[in-house]
Amino acid sequence: MKIVRWYALVLVLISFAIAAQDDVAYRSQPVYLVEVLKKLKSGENVTFAKFGDGEYLCMSQEYLRTGGEAHNCDGDQYHPWLSAALKNAFVSLCKKPNTYIGRWHTINSGAKPAAIDAYYIGCARAHGAEIPFVSYHLIMNDDSFLCYPYMHELVEFLVNTKRKKIVMGNARNRPLKELFRADVYVEIPPRSWSLEYDTWKDIVMSHLEPDAILLTAGGLCSKVLINEVTNHYDMTCLDIGSAFDIIGGNCFSRSPRYHTYQDELNYYHDLLPKGYHVQRGSSSRGVSPE
Repeated sequence: MKIVRWYALVLVLISFAIAAQDDVAYRSQPVYLVEVLKKLKSGENVTFAKFGDGEYLCMSQEYLRTGGEAHNCDGDQYHPWLSAALKNAFVSLCKKPNTYIGRWHTINSGAKPAAIDAYYIGCARAHGAEIPFVSYHLIMNDDSFLCYPYMHELVEFLVNTKRKKIVMGNARNRPLKELFRADVYVEIPPRSWSLEYDTWKDIVMSHLEPDAILLTAGGLCSKVLINEVTNHYDMTCLDIGSAFDIIGGNCFSRSPRYHTYQDELNYYHDLLPKGYHVQRGSSSRGVSPE
């Protein structure tokens, strides 16, 4: 299995050899995760934060002008404080070293990629920043990841690293604490935790230390938190979003996805804790809270 994965990786790297000469094209591919992993394995800290259509609609307050719904697809509420906080976080993150911004990729909620790009680029340049764009699906267990080894390599690094690991997400994703062998799981509300941001920020901050790794599956306000904690600590923050919803919660939070929970178990089989199993759509593995 490992030989097949390495062979697949070689083919991918060859196929992107020409694109790699154009850094923008290379960074737009999920295979760029290989470059991020090199930094992590060498002891560097990195930050990955996704800014998609929901962040755009909140930041631009487009929903006020169009009469659209005042929340994203996860039910995270848009509001003025979050709009301003996301703008500040976006500009600040663009200026930080070893930071990667996930670039939105598809049409959704009536907002086309070109319009979203134009907004983000204008926002960054108005503050003298350039956007370190990478693939929005840099970290993603989508329907194509099974063909390649780089998500396996990421999880292998996270499982084996001795650095302190904190996972932040809702109750459904609590099994991720066990999957990643994390030290702490901070369980946030399933939506709109931005309305109590200071409370949750203080809880997360109480667990942090230099070189810690924070994995966030917390929607819009995760970006605000990632920016703030990296102002205080030289650490790694990875916005994993819904990437591990299937193996962590045995449910689909995004569509279309045609692979199964069992497919992900098979892909990560050598990294799973003994007896790992998640009941469908629940967090009832009985993983003890921190």
